[in-house]
Amino acid sequence: MAIICSLNSSMVLRLKKTWDALPQKTKTKFENLKAIVDVGRNYAILRQRLQNHIAPCIPFVGIYLTDLTFVDVGNQTTRQLPSDGGMAGMAVINFDKHMKTAKIIGQLQRFQVPYRLAAVPEMQHWMEAQIQCVRSSDHANVQHYYRRSLLLEPREQPQIPRLSPADSGMSMFSPDSRNTSKEKLDLWSTFHIRGGPGAAKDKF
Repeated sequence: MAIICSLNSSMVLRLKKTWDALPQKTKTKFENLKAIVDVGRNYAILRQRLQNHIAPCIPFVGIYLTDLTFVDVGNQTTRQLPSDGGMAGMAVINFDKHMKTAKIIGQLQRFQVPYRLAAVPEMQHWMEAQIQCVRSSDHANVQHYYRRSLLLEPREQPQIPRLSPADSGMSMFSPDSRNTSKEKLDLWSTFHIRGGPGAAKDKF
């Protein structure tokens, strides 16, 4: 998910010439990763891979947070029991909501297993130094990377099609068209000055 989100950022995705230069093998791997984390059917493929995966594994936490939000918003904390003998029903805890919440948390907790990792102090110090370097420099600014993207591949200027005189309406100003327009103007002036339709009818 981290790889796809990074490569789908605006400063990387706009580099069309760079994407075209990639080998087909790399493009195929990228498409496979996109298919795994596709949002279709509520991350159906990613959920299936996480369900069948054996820990240790670091899942995409956003899926579980989304599920918890839907359960919390879509279900009331309490519910009313049916009324008995005209008396209002008692409000009781909605255990169904809490069971769904516990199930989602349990799915996430099964990935929290001990990792058999050997600490490498040199590697840890190097990573911490790199993180601090990025935070203290201008490189942490997204605009910095977008400017670098524009330097690599500047925006393409839109090409304005050139119109011929006939297409651009220049023929309207030809001598013949000016004469025709003048005749129409004279006709309307005569029609208007001489008293309306009756005077024009007498003239013709």
